[in-house]
Amino acid sequence: QGLSIMSELRSLALAAAGGAAVALALVWLGRRAQSCKPYSGSFERCLSADEQCQQSVLGSASLLADSAALASLLPRIRRLPLQQKIKGSSAGIRLVVLVASGKGGVGKSSVATNFAFVLSQEIGASVGLVDADVYGPSLPSLIPVSGLQKSDGADKIEPLQHRGVKLMSFGFLRPGESAPVRGPIATGIIQSMLTNTNWGELDVLVLDMPPGTGDVHLTVSQSVKVDAAVIVTTANELSLVDVAKGIDMFEKVGIPSACILENMSYFGCRCGIKTPLFTPPEESGAALAHAGGIAYAHLPFEPTLSASTVSGVPFPFVCDPRNRGSMWYWSLLGAADLALREILVTVESREEPAQVVWSARQGKVVVILPSRRLEYHLAPRKLRLACRCAQCVDEFSGRPVLDPASIPQGVSPVVVEETGNYARTVVWTDGHSSIFSLGILLQAAEDFGDCVSSGPGLNVSQPRRRVNIASA
Repeated sequence: QGLSIMSELRSLALAAAGGAAVALALVWLGRRAQSCKPYSGSFERCLSADEQCQQSVLGSASLLADSAALASLLPRIRRLPLQQKIKGSSAGIRLVVLVASGKGGVGKSSVATNFAFVLSQEIGASVGLVDADVYGPSLPSLIPVSGLQKSDGADKIEPLQHRGVKLMSFGFLRPGESAPVRGPIATGIIQSMLTNTNWGELDVLVLDMPPGTGDVHLTVSQSVKVDAAVIVTTANELSLVDVAKGIDMFEKVGIPSACILENMSYFGCRCGIKTPLFTPPEESGAALAHAGGIAYAHLPFEPTLSASTVSGVPFPFVCDPRNRGSMWYWSLLGAADLALREILVTVESREEPAQVVWSARQGKVVVILPSRRLEYHLAPRKLRLACRCAQCVDEFSGRPVLDPASIPQGVSPVVVEETGNYARTVVWTDGHSSIFSLGILLQAAEDFGDCVSSGPGLNVSQPRRRVNIASA
């Protein structure tokens, strides 16, 4: 009856507005309470003792099953090679998972932190967690530890560790300080935290990103080979609009979105009733996930989540044994299992990436697509003229501003290096630096390059074939 009253009151409040509506709602609630039998006890004890015992046994069995399913993924993670996924760092990492949101205040940092600790304590993975929000770091509040130190004999910082998880945040580097800095400085701080931390070998590195789609996101996408993103949202329209924008941005920089995780999706009573807190399911993140072919999971509203850093209480939430039977814990285990399986499928089925090299002997930029057995040869000056940076093309009109006569005939690459998953950086002999997405490189190759076979008969001219730029 209490839940029914709450639901009807919520509907009434949403249907009306202003002080008169509040007064009307209070009058209605008083009359309704007089007609109801008195409710004894709290909502948490709306089951009988026998029903609570049965629910507890079933819940424990479900929890063990979910935990075992999640733990079974560790061998698949360990089969992935250790790679230098952070530009400028020698750390060996198997998976890099980015946790992002369009809007702030959706519980992204709480989800990212508890997700990292679930991977550590439930499956035994070696995990690192980076708080990439320079302006408002959350990790020191969620994990209140301190004591950063330099590595012995090396110019590296030893990450803080809590319950086996390695931690890094600007809030640990400058405790209590704000960061009133411009974008380039903020991105420089993020790069420094990533490259100058002694991560060692990790199974999973979790990046807790700031809200939005700004400079930090672009910097991370260019300096870290991110395997997939988990998008956290709530089920309200404003959050979901920005989720769509975030997914679109990640797609452009070669980061697949593995899962939409809807936080505070519903209030879950122990009697089994789930009351949506925002929009109905057909208008929630589930609809957006279905439309984009992305996995979907949701978490309930958990009032005690914010109390997981109170003195004397184990933190974060998932590390407190008293919370193992909570609906939020169960839901997070299921969401972590779903997201990790989607990420592993994405990584295991990924095609070998395109290779871009400068062949001084041939005087050509060579673009190789190993999975398609195709090789393109590009004239370097033509590629230099195809640069789309702000110095060469007006960002608003798309009109070229580069004067072709200013580019030397003999211009050639000095350095060609990978830039995240989606691009290659070319430093030229005229001092210019270009970032070409793989799609732009392949389009340039199709427009003015020579396509040759990459198997037997290499360097034998072949008719040019069209390539699916998006899938490449």
